[in-house]
Amino acid sequence: MKWRLDPFPESTTLSSRLVVLFSLGSALLLSAVGYWLYHALQMQLDERELAEIHGKTEIIEHVLSNIPSAEALPARLDRLRDIPLGHPHLTIGLNSNGHWLLPLPAVLSDSAALAAQITHLEPGKVRHLQRGESSWWIKRIRYTWSRNAPAAIDAFLVIDVSESRQILREHGWSAVLAVVLGSLASGLLAFFVARQGLAPIAQIATEAEQMTSAKLGAPIDIAHAPGEIRQLVASLNRMLERLGDSFRSLEQFSADIAHELRTPLNNLMLQTQVTLSRPRQADEYEEALLGNLEQLEQLQRMVSDMLFLARADRGMIHLNRVTVDLHAEAQQLAEFFELAASERHQRIGVCGQACVSGDRAMLRRAMTNLLSNAVRYAPDHAKIELTLEETEHGAVLSVSNPGEPIPAERLSQLFSRFTRNDDARSRDTDGVGLGLAIVDSIMRLHQGQVVAVSDQEKVQFQLRFQKGLDTAATHQASRV
Repeated sequence: MKWRLDPFPESTTLSSRLVVLFSLGSALLLSAVGYWLYHALQMQLDERELAEIHGKTEIIEHVLSNIPSAEALPARLDRLRDIPLGHPHLTIGLNSNGHWLLPLPAVLSDSAALAAQITHLEPGKVRHLQRGESSWWIKRIRYTWSRNAPAAIDAFLVIDVSESRQILREHGWSAVLAVVLGSLASGLLAFFVARQGLAPIAQIATEAEQMTSAKLGAPIDIAHAPGEIRQLVASLNRMLERLGDSFRSLEQFSADIAHELRTPLNNLMLQTQVTLSRPRQADEYEEALLGNLEQLEQLQRMVSDMLFLARADRGMIHLNRVTVDLHAEAQQLAEFFELAASERHQRIGVCGQACVSGDRAMLRRAMTNLLSNAVRYAPDHAKIELTLEETEHGAVLSVSNPGEPIPAERLSQLFSRFTRNDDARSRDTDGVGLGLAIVDSIMRLHQGQVVAVSDQEKVQFQLRFQKGLDTAATHQASRV
């Protein structure tokens, strides 16, 4: 089972995501602010009411301290009755041994359970009582006379805070309404902001939809793109440029294939038509079939080479990496080509030592292609040299032979597919122009490179191998 961190459905648009996230963020922020204001108002009301309770407590204790004894208390109750004057929400109750000298408010005394709860409050502590929509702060003050006959009395200070609690509730509902309306307003604002902010992306999408194979080279306009997506647009333009290059290369490759296949196919058709134009002897048919076989073998080599290049480009070739002694391989190839070279009085020399880690069959194929080209294009009586050396950067195998200098602009094209020397085309038709392209692909698979160098005296091809390549890294690179 695959878990997704994205809470949105896959089809959700970017603007919808921004609107939802902005609305949620606004709702959370407004809720936090509303709660803070609600809590601050509650603390302010509580502090004001508790300050009033503590102040009245000092007055009650002062009045009681001026009464000499509990027996004199009933005669001086007016002093305690006068304390709540001007404070309609304030009530003072006085209880002496279960007898109420000053009764509590009727709403509290009507309930026996509530009255019992009040009389059993801990002295000196302020408690909050709630009954329906009514709410009170109550404090029990226990006063004791120690002179003459010891006695004690309980005074109850009651403040009706129902009005402040109603204000607090109204404020809470106002805060909830403000959060809801604010979230809706922020959602609408986010919708318009997202539409305006994402307009450049919509423009890019419109331009991308109009992109065709004929317009791959035309980049997307980056001048009016916001800074946040300029890097994205630049990456898309580079991608389009690479796609354009690949598409043009594919078109050229297809055209080259058609051109190269046309010649052997035309030869096969022409030779077959001539052979069938009239009755012939068996040896004439055999000769015609041998000619056709030669053309078919050339076609087979071409298809095999093209398949190798296609697989190499797609990273589908696995390197069977071993340690390869380049001197031993070069010596064997020199002996193999010795007969072909001797027909033109050419000599092949091998010098130097070098070992690399690579696929033996592929490296042998690369060396074979270079040596085959050298034997084919070197003049008569020339000496072909295979030189091996190990440098601080890696191993180098060089195949050089005397020849006409190749222009610098031509050297960069030698490793393109279906590229051949113009002089060689008239002299030798065995090659199809894929040999050096195969060498280049093999060296890239080995994270190396092939380089062509030409001067007035000779033409040289170098296979350069990097030093200390990890097998796993090379294998992974071959699949990129």
